[in-house]
Amino acid sequence: MRFELLLLRHAKSAWPFGVTDANRPLARRGIENASRLGGWFGQQSEEGNSLTPDVILTSPAQRAQHTIDLVVSSAAMAVEPQVEPRLYDATWWDVLDVVREVPSSTRRLLVVGHNPCLEDLAIELAGPDSDPSALAGLRTKFPTGALAVLQSAQRWSEWGSNQASLQLFRTPRGSRG
Repeated sequence: MRFELLLLRHAKSAWPFGVTDANRPLARRGIENASRLGGWFGQQSEEGNSLTPDVILTSPAQRAQHTIDLVVSSAAMAVEPQVEPRLYDATWWDVLDVVREVPSSTRRLLVVGHNPCLEDLAIELAGPDSDPSALAGLRTKFPTGALAVLQSAQRWSEWGSNQASLQLFRTPRGSRG
């Protein structure tokens, strides 16, 4: 049995004066990129390469929630994102703790959050069977709107360092792997 973790960094956000970090909205470019990513998810499904998650966990930050709402809507996914407060202001270890609590009945999990924790977690999990091109892209930069797809035969509760294979690293400007 394969388990698949999708790590999505929120799309590009705006920095309006007087707005708290948790309430920052998406910038116009972020809205466009999140909608485009949703279209890509939908295209994958049409081509028989579905990446539709069983469960979506998102940071409570407005920019993360808006990102996943646009992705879900554009991809016509029938999955309701769940807000997970521990994904905001988290370390990679905090995110891994959340992942490890997911029931084994969930085969594909999408986590929407922030950097540096998502980048650090993806690098920490990516083992020697990772796609070299995807790994090179991940190690270069994990920009806003980027998606890392990792797979492992390990149950969620057993995920740890170098135990997954990075299959794909997709940025708003293209994909690797």
